Amino acid sequence: MDFNHYLGIDVSKGSLELHLISLDQSIEFEPIDNTDDAITTGLFELCKLYQLSGENTLIIAEHTGIYTYPLIRVCSELGLSLWLQSGYEIKHSQGLQRGKNDKVDAYRIAEYGRRFRDKYSPIELGEKSIEYLRYLRSERRLLVKDRAKFQAQQSDHKDFISPDIYKGRAKRNKARIKLLDSQIKQLDQEIKEVIHEDPKLKRYLKLLTSIKGIGLQIALNVIIETLGFTKITTAKKFACHSGIAPFRYTSGTSVRSKNKVSYKANRKMKSLLFMGALSLLNVKDSEEYRYYKRKISEGKEHYSVMIALTDKLVRKMYAVIRDDRPYSKEYEPNWRNAEVA
Repeated sequence: MDFNHYLGIDVSKGSLELHLISLDQSIEFEPIDNTDDAITTGLFELCKLYQLSGENTLIIAEHTGIYTYPLIRVCSELGLSLWLQSGYEIKHSQGLQRGKNDKVDAYRIAEYGRRFRDKYSPIELGEKSIEYLRYLRSERRLLVKDRAKFQAQQSDHKDFISPDIYKGRAKRNKARIKLLDSQIKQLDQEIKEVIHEDPKLKRYLKLLTSIKGIGLQIALNVIIETLGFTKITTAKKFACHSGIAPFRYTSGTSVRSKNKVSYKANRKMKSLLFMGALSLLNVKDSEEYRYYKRKISEGKEHYSVMIALTDKLVRKMYAVIRDDRPYSKEYEPNWRNAEVA
Protein backbone atom coordinates (compact mmCIF):
# COMPACT_ATOMS: atom_id res chain seq x y z
CA MET A 1 0.00 0.00 0.00
CA ASP A 2 1.40 3.40 -0.99
CA PHE A 3 1.10 6.57 1.06
CA ASN A 4 1.95 10.19 0.29
CA HIS A 5 3.18 11.02 3.79
CA TYR A 6 5.22 9.12 6.37
CA LEU A 7 5.21 10.40 9.95
CA GLY A 8 7.98 8.93 12.09
CA ILE A 9 7.49 9.08 15.86
CA ASP A 10 10.17 8.36 18.43
CA VAL A 11 8.31 7.40 21.62
CA SER A 12 9.74 7.92 25.09
CA LYS A 13 8.17 8.02 28.53
CA GLY A 14 7.68 11.79 28.64
CA SER A 15 7.43 12.96 25.04
CA LEU A 16 7.14 12.13 21.35
CA GLU A 17 9.50 13.36 18.63
CA LEU A 18 7.88 13.70 15.19
CA HIS A 19 9.32 13.90 11.69
CA LEU A 20 7.26 14.03 8.48
CA ILE A 21 8.57 12.82 5.13
CA SER A 22 6.40 13.65 2.12
CA LEU A 23 6.93 13.45 -1.61
CA ASP A 24 8.56 16.90 -1.76
CA GLN A 25 9.54 17.78 1.80
CA SER A 26 11.03 16.60 5.08
CA ILE A 27 9.83 18.43 8.19
CA GLU A 28 11.02 18.24 11.78
CA PHE A 29 8.55 19.19 14.55
CA GLU A 30 8.82 20.19 18.18
CA PRO A 31 8.25 17.35 20.66
CA ILE A 32 4.83 16.84 22.23
CA ASP A 33 3.97 15.37 25.62
CA ASN A 34 3.18 11.68 25.77
CA THR A 35 -0.41 12.10 26.96
CA ASP A 36 -3.72 11.43 25.24
CA ASP A 37 -4.73 15.10 25.18
CA ALA A 38 -1.38 16.38 23.89
CA ILE A 39 -1.14 13.70 21.20
CA THR A 40 -4.73 14.30 20.09
CA THR A 41 -4.15 18.05 19.79
CA GLY A 42 -0.78 17.64 18.05
CA LEU A 43 -1.91 15.08 15.49
CA PHE A 44 -5.17 16.90 14.81
CA GLU A 45 -3.27 20.11 14.02
CA LEU A 46 -0.81 18.26 11.77
CA CYS A 47 -3.64 16.55 9.90
CA LYS A 48 -5.37 19.88 9.36
CA LEU A 49 -2.23 21.74 8.32
CA TYR A 50 -0.78 19.11 5.93
CA GLN A 51 -4.02 17.37 4.86
CA LEU A 52 -3.04 14.10 6.50
CA SER A 53 -5.50 11.22 6.79
CA GLY A 54 -5.61 7.50 7.39
CA GLU A 55 -5.69 6.92 3.63
CA ASN A 56 -2.69 9.03 2.58
CA THR A 57 -0.50 8.98 5.71
CA LEU A 58 1.34 6.18 7.49
CA ILE A 59 2.43 6.80 11.08
CA ILE A 60 5.43 4.69 12.08
CA ALA A 61 6.61 4.36 15.67
CA GLU A 62 9.07 2.19 17.54
CA HIS A 63 7.26 -0.20 19.87
CA THR A 64 8.24 0.76 23.43
CA GLY A 65 5.70 -1.21 25.43
CA ILE A 66 3.23 0.69 27.60
CA TYR A 67 4.65 4.06 26.50
CA THR A 68 3.01 3.56 23.09
CA TYR A 69 -0.49 3.04 24.51
CA PRO A 70 -1.55 6.73 24.37
CA LEU A 71 -0.45 6.91 20.72
CA ILE A 72 -2.35 3.71 19.91
CA ARG A 73 -5.54 5.01 21.51
CA VAL A 74 -5.37 8.39 19.76
CA CYS A 75 -4.63 6.92 16.31
CA SER A 76 -7.53 4.52 16.74
CA GLU A 77 -9.88 7.39 17.67
CA LEU A 78 -8.72 9.62 14.79
CA GLY A 79 -8.78 6.81 12.24
CA LEU A 80 -5.06 7.13 11.42
CA SER A 81 -2.92 4.28 10.04
CA LEU A 82 -0.38 3.26 12.69
CA TRP A 83 2.52 0.84 12.24
CA LEU A 84 4.46 -0.26 15.32
CA GLN A 85 7.82 -1.83 14.57
CA SER A 86 10.57 -3.15 16.82
CA GLY A 87 13.55 -0.90 17.39
CA TYR A 88 15.88 -3.77 16.50
CA GLU A 89 14.29 -4.14 13.07
CA ILE A 90 14.50 -0.40 12.36
CA LYS A 91 18.08 -0.06 13.56
CA HIS A 92 19.45 -2.98 11.55
CA SER A 93 17.64 -2.06 8.34
CA GLN A 94 19.56 1.16 7.70
CA GLY A 95 23.17 0.09 7.54
CA LEU A 96 26.02 1.65 9.47
CA GLN A 97 24.86 4.52 11.70
CA ARG A 98 26.80 7.19 13.55
CA GLY A 99 25.35 9.25 16.34
CA LYS A 100 21.95 9.06 17.95
CA ASN A 101 19.37 11.40 19.40
CA ASP A 102 15.58 11.53 19.51
CA LYS A 103 15.20 13.90 16.54
CA VAL A 104 17.47 11.78 14.36
CA ASP A 105 15.64 8.66 15.47
CA ALA A 106 12.28 10.16 14.44
CA TYR A 107 13.69 10.84 10.96
CA ARG A 108 15.14 7.33 10.69
CA ILE A 109 11.80 5.82 11.73
CA ALA A 110 9.96 7.86 9.07
CA GLU A 111 12.54 6.85 6.48
CA TYR A 112 12.13 3.21 7.48
CA GLY A 113 8.39 3.49 6.89
CA ARG A 114 8.92 5.06 3.46
CA ARG A 115 11.44 2.47 2.31
CA PHE A 116 9.70 -0.62 3.68
CA ARG A 117 6.06 0.41 3.25
CA ASP A 118 5.37 -2.88 1.49
CA LYS A 119 5.89 -4.63 4.87
CA TYR A 120 3.26 -2.50 6.59
CA SER A 121 0.62 -4.37 8.57
CA PRO A 122 -2.01 -2.66 10.75
CA ILE A 123 -1.34 -2.81 14.46
CA GLU A 124 -2.95 -5.75 16.20
CA LEU A 125 -4.45 -4.31 19.35
CA GLY A 126 -5.85 -7.61 20.54
CA GLU A 127 -8.90 -8.02 22.68
CA LYS A 128 -9.27 -5.96 25.82
CA SER A 129 -9.27 -9.08 28.00
CA ILE A 130 -5.95 -10.23 26.51
CA GLU A 131 -4.38 -6.82 27.14
CA TYR A 132 -5.64 -7.05 30.73
CA LEU A 133 -4.09 -10.51 31.08
CA ARG A 134 -0.80 -9.21 29.68
CA TYR A 135 -0.75 -6.45 32.30
CA LEU A 136 -1.56 -8.87 35.14
CA ARG A 137 1.12 -11.28 33.92
CA SER A 138 3.71 -8.51 34.03
CA GLU A 139 2.83 -7.74 37.64
CA ARG A 140 2.89 -11.42 38.58
CA ARG A 141 6.36 -11.86 37.11
CA LEU A 142 7.67 -9.03 39.26
CA LEU A 143 6.20 -10.56 42.42
CA VAL A 144 7.52 -14.04 41.61
CA LYS A 145 10.98 -12.59 41.00
CA ASP A 146 10.95 -10.78 44.34
CA ARG A 147 9.74 -13.89 46.17
CA ALA A 148 12.54 -15.99 44.67
CA LYS A 149 15.05 -13.40 45.84
CA PHE A 150 13.92 -13.59 49.46
CA GLN A 151 13.55 -17.38 49.37
CA ALA A 152 17.16 -17.66 48.19
CA GLN A 153 18.31 -15.57 51.14
CA GLN A 154 16.51 -17.88 53.55
CA SER A 155 18.50 -20.89 52.40
CA ASP A 156 21.81 -19.29 51.35
CA HIS A 157 22.43 -17.23 54.48
CA LYS A 158 21.43 -19.84 57.04
CA ASP A 159 24.66 -21.86 56.89
CA PHE A 160 27.05 -18.89 56.85
CA ILE A 161 25.62 -16.28 59.24
CA SER A 162 25.60 -16.74 62.99
CA PRO A 163 22.11 -17.69 64.25
CA ASP A 164 21.69 -14.66 66.55
CA ILE A 165 22.32 -12.27 63.63
CA TYR A 166 20.42 -14.31 61.04
CA LYS A 167 17.31 -14.79 63.19
CA GLY A 168 15.90 -11.26 62.77
CA ARG A 169 16.45 -11.14 59.02
CA ALA A 170 14.97 -14.61 58.53
CA LYS A 171 11.84 -13.55 60.40
CA ARG A 172 11.39 -10.45 58.25
CA ASN A 173 12.05 -12.39 55.05
CA LYS A 174 9.49 -14.99 56.08
CA ALA A 175 6.90 -12.25 56.52
CA ARG A 176 7.77 -10.77 53.11
CA ILE A 177 7.48 -14.18 51.43
CA LYS A 178 4.12 -14.79 53.08
CA LEU A 179 2.87 -11.40 51.84
CA LEU A 180 4.15 -12.06 48.32
CA ASP A 181 2.51 -15.51 48.33
CA SER A 182 -0.78 -13.86 49.23
CA GLN A 183 -0.45 -11.22 46.49
CA ILE A 184 0.48 -13.81 43.86
CA LYS A 185 -2.53 -15.88 44.89
CA GLN A 186 -4.76 -12.82 44.50
CA LEU A 187 -3.34 -12.15 41.03
CA ASP A 188 -3.91 -15.77 40.00
CA GLN A 189 -7.51 -15.47 41.12
CA GLU A 190 -7.97 -12.23 39.16
CA ILE A 191 -6.43 -13.85 36.07
CA LYS A 192 -8.87 -16.76 36.35
CA GLU A 193 -11.79 -14.36 36.68
CA VAL A 194 -10.74 -12.46 33.54
CA ILE A 195 -10.49 -15.72 31.61
CA HIS A 196 -13.82 -17.09 32.85
CA GLU A 197 -15.62 -13.85 31.96
CA ASP A 198 -14.54 -14.27 28.33
CA PRO A 199 -16.21 -17.34 26.72
CA LYS A 200 -13.55 -17.71 24.01
CA LEU A 201 -10.61 -17.50 26.41
CA LYS A 202 -12.35 -19.87 28.79
CA ARG A 203 -12.73 -22.36 25.94
CA TYR A 204 -9.09 -21.94 24.89
CA LEU A 205 -7.94 -22.54 28.45
CA LYS A 206 -9.98 -25.73 28.70
CA LEU A 207 -8.64 -27.03 25.40
CA LEU A 208 -5.00 -26.24 26.16
CA THR A 209 -4.98 -27.65 29.69
CA SER A 210 -6.49 -30.91 28.40
CA ILE A 211 -2.97 -31.66 27.13
CA LYS A 212 -0.60 -33.32 29.60
CA GLY A 213 2.24 -30.96 30.44
CA ILE A 214 0.20 -27.80 29.80
CA GLY A 215 -0.85 -26.02 32.99
CA LEU A 216 -2.48 -22.68 33.69
CA GLN A 217 0.67 -20.57 33.35
CA ILE A 218 1.75 -22.13 30.05
CA ALA A 219 -1.76 -21.84 28.60
CA LEU A 220 -2.05 -18.24 29.78
CA ASN A 221 1.27 -17.23 28.25
CA VAL A 222 0.49 -18.95 24.95
CA ILE A 223 -2.85 -17.13 24.70
CA ILE A 224 -1.18 -13.78 25.43
CA GLU A 225 1.77 -14.28 23.06
CA THR A 226 -0.49 -15.32 20.19
CA LEU A 227 -3.19 -12.70 20.92
CA GLY A 228 -5.71 -15.48 21.21
CA PHE A 229 -4.16 -17.38 18.25
CA THR A 230 -4.73 -14.45 15.88
CA LYS A 231 -1.15 -13.13 15.75
CA ILE A 232 0.80 -16.40 15.45
CA THR A 233 -1.42 -18.83 13.61
CA THR A 234 0.83 -21.83 12.97
CA ALA A 235 2.72 -24.19 15.24
CA LYS A 236 5.85 -23.71 13.14
CA LYS A 237 5.81 -19.94 13.62
CA PHE A 238 5.20 -20.28 17.35
CA ALA A 239 8.09 -22.74 17.65
CA CYS A 240 10.29 -20.13 16.01
CA HIS A 241 8.92 -17.36 18.25
CA SER A 242 9.51 -19.33 21.44
CA GLY A 243 13.01 -20.56 20.55
CA ILE A 244 12.22 -24.20 19.90
CA ALA A 245 13.01 -24.28 16.18
CA PRO A 246 16.79 -24.47 15.52
CA PHE A 247 18.50 -22.75 12.62
CA ARG A 248 21.55 -23.82 10.63
CA TYR A 249 24.56 -21.50 10.38
CA THR A 250 26.87 -22.29 7.45
CA SER A 251 29.05 -20.22 5.18
CA GLY A 252 31.45 -21.44 2.49
CA THR A 253 33.51 -24.42 3.54
CA SER A 254 34.76 -23.24 6.93
CA VAL A 255 31.62 -22.30 8.91
CA ARG A 256 29.71 -25.45 9.81
CA SER A 257 28.17 -24.94 13.23
CA LYS A 258 25.52 -27.11 14.82
CA ASN A 259 21.90 -26.12 14.48
CA LYS A 260 21.22 -23.39 17.04
CA VAL A 261 18.23 -21.55 18.46
CA SER A 262 18.13 -17.85 17.66
CA TYR A 263 18.93 -15.53 20.57
CA LYS A 264 16.03 -13.32 19.45
CA ALA A 265 13.52 -15.90 20.68
CA ASN A 266 11.17 -15.47 23.64
CA ARG A 267 13.24 -17.28 26.25
CA LYS A 268 10.63 -17.06 29.00
CA MET A 269 8.13 -18.84 26.78
CA LYS A 270 10.73 -21.45 25.89
CA SER A 271 11.52 -22.05 29.55
CA LEU A 272 7.85 -22.58 30.40
CA LEU A 273 7.33 -25.02 27.53
CA PHE A 274 10.55 -26.85 28.37
CA MET A 275 9.43 -27.34 31.99
CA GLY A 276 6.07 -28.57 30.74
CA ALA A 277 7.79 -31.17 28.56
CA LEU A 278 10.10 -32.13 31.42
CA SER A 279 7.10 -32.83 33.68
CA LEU A 280 5.94 -35.50 31.20
CA LEU A 281 8.96 -37.64 32.10
CA ASN A 282 7.68 -38.07 35.66
CA VAL A 283 5.14 -40.63 34.43
CA LYS A 284 7.27 -43.71 33.76
CA ASP A 285 4.73 -45.58 31.64
CA SER A 286 3.76 -42.58 29.51
CA GLU A 287 4.26 -42.39 25.76
CA GLU A 288 6.57 -39.39 26.20
CA TYR A 289 8.78 -41.23 28.70
CA ARG A 290 9.12 -44.22 26.34
CA TYR A 291 9.92 -41.88 23.46
CA TYR A 292 12.59 -40.15 25.58
CA LYS A 293 14.25 -43.44 26.63
CA ARG A 294 14.19 -44.76 23.05
CA LYS A 295 15.87 -41.67 21.63
CA ILE A 296 18.49 -41.59 24.38
CA SER A 297 19.30 -45.26 23.70
CA GLU A 298 19.75 -44.32 20.03
CA GLY A 299 22.47 -41.86 21.03
CA LYS A 300 20.48 -38.61 20.97
CA GLU A 301 21.43 -35.88 23.43
CA HIS A 302 19.09 -35.06 26.32
CA TYR A 303 18.56 -31.46 25.19
CA SER A 304 17.68 -32.34 21.60
CA VAL A 305 15.14 -34.95 22.74
CA MET A 306 13.55 -32.45 25.13
CA ILE A 307 13.28 -29.91 22.33
CA ALA A 308 11.48 -32.53 20.24
CA LEU A 309 9.04 -33.20 23.09
CA THR A 310 8.50 -29.47 23.50
CA ASP A 311 7.77 -29.13 19.79
CA LYS A 312 5.17 -31.90 20.09
CA LEU A 313 3.47 -29.94 22.88
CA VAL A 314 3.27 -26.88 20.65
CA ARG A 315 1.78 -28.88 17.77
CA LYS A 316 -0.76 -30.49 20.07
CA MET A 317 -1.83 -27.04 21.35
CA TYR A 318 -2.43 -25.73 17.87
CA ALA A 319 -4.20 -28.94 16.86
CA VAL A 320 -6.77 -28.83 19.69
CA ILE A 321 -7.44 -25.13 19.03
CA ARG A 322 -7.82 -25.79 15.31
CA ASP A 323 -10.23 -28.69 15.84
CA ASP A 324 -11.94 -27.16 18.90
CA ARG A 325 -11.64 -30.46 20.66
CA PRO A 326 -9.98 -31.44 23.99
CA TYR A 327 -7.02 -33.78 23.73
CA SER A 328 -7.34 -37.44 24.66
CA LYS A 329 -5.41 -40.65 24.03
CA GLU A 330 -7.92 -41.65 21.37
CA TYR A 331 -7.51 -38.27 19.68
CA GLU A 332 -4.31 -38.19 17.65
CA PRO A 333 -4.36 -34.89 15.74
CA ASN A 334 -2.26 -34.22 12.69
CA TRP A 335 0.56 -32.28 14.36
CA ARG A 336 2.50 -31.58 11.19
CA ASN A 337 1.96 -27.99 10.01
CA ALA A 338 -0.82 -27.45 12.55
CA GLU A 339 -2.34 -24.02 12.14
CA VAL A 340 -5.37 -22.06 13.28
CA ALA A 341 -7.36 -20.87 10.28
